[in-house]
Amino acid sequence: GVKTHPVGEKKPNHFGLYDMLGNVYEWTGSVYTLKYDGSELKLILDKNNCKGMIVRGGAWGCSPKSIRTASRDGYYPIYGSNVGGLRCCQDV
Repeated sequence: GVKTHPVGEKKPNHFGLYDMLGNVYEWTGSVYTLKYDGSELKLILDKNNCKGMIVRGGAWGCSPKSIRTASRDGYYPIYGSNVGGLRCCQDV
């Protein structure tokens, strides 16, 4: 069946990053707007923000056309889901 997979199981992309597409949508820190208007460049630090936040990359249940970095959608942080996640990274 369709499911998520363990981190690092697939090959890395050309930047050496693993699992950037298709496992779970990845939350960004930006408010979703229908068109690019500069909002995506601003990190939202207000924990009481109720606006839709941008998710990218597609998830395990998405169609192939949604499994790409340019794929973006708006999800509300107050709703739980098995298709959303986040990426922690460290600059070394």
